[in-house]
Amino acid sequence: MAQAYVSQTVFLAGLIIAILGSSLISVVTMTQLSTTLGLKGEKGDTGATGATGATGETGMRGNDGIDGRDGINGSQGPKGDIGPQGPAGVFTIANMSGYVSAPAYDSGWIHNLTQTTTLWHGLNTINVLISLQWEDTQQVWWRDLTQNEITLQRSTSNESLNIRVMMWKIAQP
Repeated sequence: MAQAYVSQTVFLAGLIIAILGSSLISVVTMTQLSTTLGLKGEKGDTGATGATGATGETGMRGNDGIDGRDGINGSQGPKGDIGPQGPAGVFTIANMSGYVSAPAYDSGWIHNLTQTTTLWHGLNTINVLISLQWEDTQQVWWRDLTQNEITLQRSTSNESLNIRVMMWKIAQP
């Protein structure tokens, strides 16, 4: 099969003819459209609003925003009248502001205490505040506490010792 070649002059002439042909088609089309539809006139009035469409679903609620700062406090109002006297309360160590009541148990001064001594207090509780007082340089402590008895211990028994035990009941909240 023989190959056919197009010369450069024939190619350029074909290209120019194609460009001119497409320009001609474009001019004819624009002329026809402008005579058929006419020139664009002035803008007309806005038409009536159409009917509102259906409302869509409500979206998810967003996070709450940050609370703002507190405002300025107002001035203090006038002082009111003093109210009537309230009922008498139950006195306990917890509500006796500054005063100590008489102890629920007081042994009085015990003379010539042995090295270990058990005393009967009869308070029927172990919720107590204990105060030990003695007249000597020996060490004294309580070793055992039951509902009705307290056991005292001292460091030595070869000297006479005077001691006093006082106990206050502690009210339960």
